[in-house]
Amino acid sequence: MPDAGSDVLCKRGGATMQEFQCPAKIVTGDGSADALGAQALALGVTRVVVVTDKILREKTDSVRNAMASLTAAGVAAEVFDDVEPDPMVGTARRSAEFARRFAPNGIVGLGGGSPLDIAKATAAILANEALLDEMWGVGNIPKPALPMILLPTTAGTGSEVTPNCILTDVKPDGGHMKKGIVSPHILARVAIVDPLLTVTAPPPVTAASGMDALTHAVETYVSKSAQPITLPLALEAIRLIGK
Repeated sequence: MPDAGSDVLCKRGGATMQEFQCPAKIVTGDGSADALGAQALALGVTRVVVVTDKILREKTDSVRNAMASLTAAGVAAEVFDDVEPDPMVGTARRSAEFARRFAPNGIVGLGGGSPLDIAKATAAILANEALLDEMWGVGNIPKPALPMILLPTTAGTGSEVTPNCILTDVKPDGGHMKKGIVSPHILARVAIVDPLLTVTAPPPVTAASGMDALTHAVETYVSKSAQPITLPLALEAIRLIGK
């Protein structure tokens, strides 16, 4: 039987065993982001850092509305908005340092794949004594991350429902390389998928993230690790994207 630390979202572990993992709760529907505060309280979370980016914070109401929901529920919150596209390892460390000063017992990720991945890294760093450099690869996070609620604002990455975190590091020659963390310990406790969060995205972002979502759906359908649970989900995703 495979080690629990090596689990991935969809995995075939031999002729008689298959596994399917996703967040404990997925909340969907127009306006579902308004339930952020209530979902935090349901997890016993009373202090959170909201990880996002400056464009969302300054150009949309998404962050303002998230903070209002948390405040109305009595959840104390601070915002870390210094997340760039294809986020760097250093950004994850800065986010963790910011969060550590606030001492949250939960993390909220709001944005595209970049803020969500930084939220995962932040939650993992705060809950573990291990350094980020010791977490790369599969199954190298010793303990579960702080409880996370992830709210995607694009349709493409699916980061809100995966146990993966992808960051960019600087190589010795000055170039960049992508590095990944894969662990069930960074699965969100709650994913809130509110379609209204996507409507403020510029048309090029909407188009690119739609193609990203289609690529993931096709990849899932043709994967050698496809299974009875994933196949209908992939087909339905392809159908909806094609409408």
